[in-house]
Amino acid sequence: MGLCLLAQSHLPQKFWVEAFTTVAFLIKQLPLHHLGSVSPYEKLFAKVPDYRFLKTFGCTCFPHLVPYNKHKLMPKSIPCVFIGYDNNYKGYRCLDVASGKVYISRNVQFDELTFPYNNHMADSPPPEQSPPPLFLEPLMPPAAPMSPSSPTTFHRLHLLLLRPTLHPRLLKRLYPLHLPHIFRHLAPPLLHHRNMSPLQTLLLHANLGASMLLLMTRPGIHFLTG
Repeated sequence: MGLCLLAQSHLPQKFWVEAFTTVAFLIKQLPLHHLGSVSPYEKLFAKVPDYRFLKTFGCTCFPHLVPYNKHKLMPKSIPCVFIGYDNNYKGYRCLDVASGKVYISRNVQFDELTFPYNNHMADSPPPEQSPPPLFLEPLMPPAAPMSPSSPTTFHRLHLLLLRPTLHPRLLKRLYPLHLPHIFRHLAPPLLHHRNMSPLQTLLLHANLGASMLLLMTRPGIHFLTG
């Protein structure tokens, strides 16, 4: 029942003590089967409890604050949140959300259709979205035929071979479905380039996964040679 009170009133979990204390108070007012359909309150005091005293947990309330005021210019009442019943006095516990003070008063006006914490959650700004992850699954466009004599593409690839960005094994684990596609369409024309030396061919084999994937997914990237 305590969790139901918190959920119905939209109060945060830090008010769980007030919620379960209210549940214990309500159980004492309800008839019990093992007591012959008599409430513990009636069994103890020999009179039926006044159910009009019970109010909706977490609703808006306006306590009479004149006994708490230090001077006559202070407001006689302010909107508060009803958080249960007091154990030592016959009164309601009213929380001022702005100051965090709890007022105990018997003279309280209730608005049982309004829940301040529900409105507070509606007015609060949405949480900031977390930044996207570092590695995203790219949408691979259809591979266009590459000209082996294209100086721009070969120059960019040569720079990538000298400065590889990602390890090919890591890319193979992250993009297992796309690497065969890249090798099939891009590797043959580059491996048979007539101007490549044996050392360049060896470097191409070592870094082909990282180089080809970076060229396919970042076509407008620029590289520094210095």
